[in-house]
Amino acid sequence: MKHDYYAVLGVEPTATGAAIHASYRRHALAYHPQKQHEDPQRVRSLFYQINEAYDVLKDRLLRALYDQLGYDGLTTKFNSIPGHPYGYRYHGRPLKTFEDHFGTTHAYADAYAPRDSANEYHLYADIFRARAKDTLPPIMLDLEVTLEELFHGSIREVEYTRIVVNEDEASLLEEKVTRDIHVRPGWRTGTRIVFDKAGNQGKDKIPSDVIVYLVELPHQRYFRDGNDLRMKIEVDLLVALCGGDITVTSIDDTPIRIEETNVIKPGSSRNIPGFGMPIAGDLTTRGDLHLDYFVNFPIDMDLARREMIASALKSRQKKPAVPTTLIGVTGFDPKHRFVGHTSKETAPEEPLNFFITEEFLTT
Repeated sequence: MKHDYYAVLGVEPTATGAAIHASYRRHALAYHPQKQHEDPQRVRSLFYQINEAYDVLKDRLLRALYDQLGYDGLTTKFNSIPGHPYGYRYHGRPLKTFEDHFGTTHAYADAYAPRDSANEYHLYADIFRARAKDTLPPIMLDLEVTLEELFHGSIREVEYTRIVVNEDEASLLEEKVTRDIHVRPGWRTGTRIVFDKAGNQGKDKIPSDVIVYLVELPHQRYFRDGNDLRMKIEVDLLVALCGGDITVTSIDDTPIRIEETNVIKPGSSRNIPGFGMPIAGDLTTRGDLHLDYFVNFPIDMDLARREMIASALKSRQKKPAVPTTLIGVTGFDPKHRFVGHTSKETAPEEPLNFFITEEFLTT
């Protein structure tokens, strides 16, 4: 995916906010996926890029960070931004960005006023514009789901309004429809559920499909990275230097205790295999859980404490290399990793114990 946001919108890096807004309007309307296009898949990708670019460039803080650090700097996990603790991530809902700007998700937002009883005709514009025997443009919906729903699975409902041909076969009317969505464990943002020909109807037209796209809501503790999960762990300087016990809770509510016996370096990570998200289609396999360590250093320290620490560090003898072996993992049966569709696993009474050696500290 292209990450030159200025090029995506066709503006220069020196463009004013007004120029960015105007260019976004042109591009978003031209590439709206509900219009007729020869290559719908390409258009949907472009529409996504256009809205992601606008999401960044319309925000003064995000734009300033992007100008200064580039895309990689904007999205790095070490760059905590208000609303984006792991760096900037687009929410993945281009129609939501479009609606926030235009006040509607309608493909012809520039040509038709917001819906009211006086101009209701605009709802049927696409239907009468389509050529005979054409398939009508799809109805596209976003379904927001939690990370827990994508882990355990759930059943959700979506409701939408469609246009149907009346019994007289000459007039059209609106109809509200509700459908069940069976969210499967391991699904992710962008997963598409299609209801064939369940959308709008038109005389001498092929009914449109209804396409539902899953959108994963941000989680308070975890950040999803493919099938893996990441979690920020803050440790104080004492634990970072001298080691200690760290207890975390996995997404299936399993307590995990990690005994760190070596120095924790700022920015280092710990990998816990098999405690990430289930793999879609293979419920016996899961991704990993990554613990990203952030060391809290003292804001201030008096001279006496500094001298004491300096003395301790200078007198510390270099220890012999520790064998790079995982000493032991207790309290965990791999057979218990299976994730059901709707029910949670029963958490063990005692935390799982992980004993970590030098090899894992430097990863």
